[in-house]
Amino acid sequence: MVCIIEDKESVIIQGKDLLRLVEWKLSELDDAFEEDESVDYIEFEEKTDENGEPYFLFQIYDMSISMTTVRCDKKGFNIHFGSSTPRHVKTVIQNVMYVQ
Repeated sequence: MVCIIEDKESVIIQGKDLLRLVEWKLSELDDAFEEDESVDYIEFEEKTDENGEPYFLFQIYDMSISMTTVRCDKKGFNIHFGSSTPRHVKTVIQNVMYVQ
């Protein structure tokens, strides 16, 4: 089931549309870091929260031995940068995630 609910303050994206959006962002991140040796690799997982709702998690490992996580769910995304994530890696992640 695909459900897009929009009101004055929020947009909720569920089902296959959410998965497509997350896969698109993952592809954008992969492309952005393809030539950048400061990012080691990116892991992608689909998980379920305590309410049974799916969410997606990107784990971005950089060469500073730091990990950034991006959690995406039906209401949006949340970025948690590692303590020593380089500034240019942060900028790339923010640019990819905030550009529509």
